[in-house]
Amino acid sequence: MGKRDKAKAVVKKVGRATKVSTKKVAQKSLSGVRKTERALKGFKEFITHGSSFELAVGVVIGGAVTALVNAIVQGVINPLIALLVNVDDFSDVWKFNMGTVTFSFGLVLSAMINLILVSAVIYFFFILPLNKLHKYVNNDESVPDYPAETVQLLEEIKQEIKKGR
Repeated sequence: MGKRDKAKAVVKKVGRATKVSTKKVAQKSLSGVRKTERALKGFKEFITHGSSFELAVGVVIGGAVTALVNAIVQGVINPLIALLVNVDDFSDVWKFNMGTVTFSFGLVLSAMINLILVSAVIYFFFILPLNKLHKYVNNDESVPDYPAETVQLLEEIKQEIKKGR
């Protein structure tokens, strides 16, 4: 008796002991495998589906762009403003206390200026050049607009050709 025959005998014995045929045991095993395969296939479709994958890429690139934009604003633009206005940081401007509470309108002003600067950097350094690049790459040489007379003449030629056939 070979190894394969011994394995079959064990499966038959287990099947008899649990009052389940070997065929049913095999079917249940295959059913579990199929469920696992379907789950993995669904997960693969979810991961490779455009929107979820693009979202993940967008988050990663967004983090990198944020670091770059902050570096441009803090390293170039804020020092230029500091030279012009002669103030390093607006957070201490228009700051006053009432009892134990401190009001800092300069902090709000600083955040508003930072928002405007970040938006400007994103637009002028990223959006505008990418739009120009997109136009350049997708240079659509669409069908030019012909004068109505030309279109009419072409229609007449087309009809004459059809009559000749």
